[in-house]
Amino acid sequence: MDRLEIIDLHKMYEGAPLLDGVSFYVVAGETLCLLGSSGSGKSTILRIIAGIETQDAGSILWRGKDVSAVPAHRRGFGLMFQDYALFPHLNVSENIAFGLRMQHAAKDQLGARVFEALERVNMTAFASRRVTDLSGGEQQRVALARALAPRPQLLMLDEPLAALDRSLRVELQEDLRELLHQTGIPAIYVTHDQEEAILLGDRLALLHNGRIVQSGLTEEVYRQPANTWVARFLGMTNLLEGRVVSVNPLMVQTACGTLGPFVPGYPSLLSPGQVVHLLVRLDGLFSGEHQPSAGSINGEVTECRFMGDHYRVRMKVGECASLECFTASPLVLGKALELRLNAEDVVVLPE
Repeated sequence: MDRLEIIDLHKMYEGAPLLDGVSFYVVAGETLCLLGSSGSGKSTILRIIAGIETQDAGSILWRGKDVSAVPAHRRGFGLMFQDYALFPHLNVSENIAFGLRMQHAAKDQLGARVFEALERVNMTAFASRRVTDLSGGEQQRVALARALAPRPQLLMLDEPLAALDRSLRVELQEDLRELLHQTGIPAIYVTHDQEEAILLGDRLALLHNGRIVQSGLTEEVYRQPANTWVARFLGMTNLLEGRVVSVNPLMVQTACGTLGPFVPGYPSLLSPGQVVHLLVRLDGLFSGEHQPSAGSINGEVTECRFMGDHYRVRMKVGECASLECFTASPLVLGKALELRLNAEDVVVLPE
């Protein structure tokens, strides 16, 4: 089975550790989204896997064999750069054929392989077009076709949609997801965009301070973040600071009172007196007649913004915390609310 495994990867940059023991894997038929903030080393990881850079320590296993000493051109891995790296003096077909020639593909197969790659990205009508005459989205498709033309064993994409405007990016995200699944090629997709990662990734790996702090199926990572940093990085803002009062049952003292009992996601990481954050899901906020299972807190509406098909409401809770939820109708600023918590929709996170 096609499988890439990265084991304990280390890399120093300007005297400081950039990668400090990175480990993850990706298998055939799946897309792994590698998430991290700018400068966290995501692109460096791809370049090391591709053979463009070398690691200071660690192993790169392909089908169980270490390929760290194998030259880049013999690894059979495809890498699509963020800036596309197209040749402006060549037309679309010539750009795609360039990679095939570097692979020493048979001359009598070049035309068919170029057409096959263009067909995959719906760009056959642009074969003779100069790349400088293409839009950003069209250039992105050509770059993807060039990466696919040599039929790589592994495909890596380094923030390929970052330079596009939002509407085009959303359109191409859907196309990319379908294409990656059609090829069946194991793919590593680097991004700092949480929504993009959740849409495209079968699994997520989150990079922070040189390490993978959490990896797993996309839904599992989203529903059960490993810590507060992961939750914040994934755009989850409904966080209340508190301190563990007891572990069994799990009760947490907050500025809004003692809340719980909760179901601990990581019981072995919690102890009485420990500072934690409560991650409250947007659909876990209730007011009115709903019977609370984990207590209730008082809030005051500070913002109500129309978002098209719903209203986004921000509420002040306690002295310095706030929560957001969605409502079907607007709420008056200053309105007092009693928020009733569903224990199943509250995750207790260690720092």
